[in-house]
Amino acid sequence: MNNTYELLMSLPIFNGASHDRLLQIVETTKLDFLKFQEGEQIISTGNQCTDLKLIISGDVRVSITTNDGQISVSQCLSAPNIIA
Repeated sequence: MNNTYELLMSLPIFNGASHDRLLQIVETTKLDFLKFQEGEQIISTGNQCTDLKLIISGDVRVSITTNDGQISVSQCLSAPNIIA
């Protein structure tokens, strides 16, 4: 991607947004670009959901297990994507 605008426009959450609308969002929203190591846990059980995690490159494995441990579901999300 040549610039941040193109990078953000590749994410599903911004599909259909105009350049002006995206500029307005970027000007009024705090954005942090973080890089994680392979295998590093980025979200833990019990954490309050206060932000969106936008996957701009790479893959993320999402695993959810019921409280009793009886059911476990795992899925791989590839960029561009979002974890909410």
